[in-house]
Amino acid sequence: MFPQLLAVSAGEAAWPPDWSQFVPDAILSIVGGVIIGVFLWRLQTTAEANQARRAAEDGWSIARSQVGSAVLTPFKRENLMGDFARLANQVKALKKLMETKPFSAWSDAAPKDIELQLMRELTRHYYYLEGLLIAMERDLQDYYREAFRGTNSTPTRFIAYSRSHVLGVAAPHMPFGVKAQEALDKHHVSMAKELGQNGRFIVIRDSLDLFEKHYNETRDRLMPR
Repeated sequence: MFPQLLAVSAGEAAWPPDWSQFVPDAILSIVGGVIIGVFLWRLQTTAEANQARRAAEDGWSIARSQVGSAVLTPFKRENLMGDFARLANQVKALKKLMETKPFSAWSDAAPKDIELQLMRELTRHYYYLEGLLIAMERDLQDYYREAFRGTNSTPTRFIAYSRSHVLGVAAPHMPFGVKAQEALDKHHVSMAKELGQNGRFIVIRDSLDLFEKHYNETRDRLMPR
């Protein structure tokens, strides 16, 4: 019954099987599969990268004119005198775009786009500077609140005076006479010793320099010729 299943060619052993070619064939199959897999993976990632780059370029083509309008006015640090909040007010339209447009993601997707790289740096420096000023404002308020505790005076003008010195800009005009000026200087020097340790004021001024630099570079780049 079923003699063909039982037939064995003369001189051919039914067991054990011949493994001499199995290992080389298996290695070739594995290597071939890896090569094909890497090729397909690179093909897919390249297609995804191109798609992300095109999306970034399309998004920037729309946002570019909006940013150009937002940086139409030159940034002037002198306008910040006595009030950290004027930073946000001076770049209000630009900040709104920073909050709603993914400039960082776009710059990652299109690393060769100079304008997107500028926007990435401008956004990064703005938020870093804003964080420094928020922390500085909190510490100034706390310091002068404690310094004037138990008095009938309000430290408003002292805080404004110190803000300007922290930024390295001219202080707002305060016609209070020589004694008042001496009091301003005395409190400011005391505050600087306590809050300006480890070059804190220098860090803030350097950050302001970098923001101003990138703001004006972006403005020059986007202004119509």
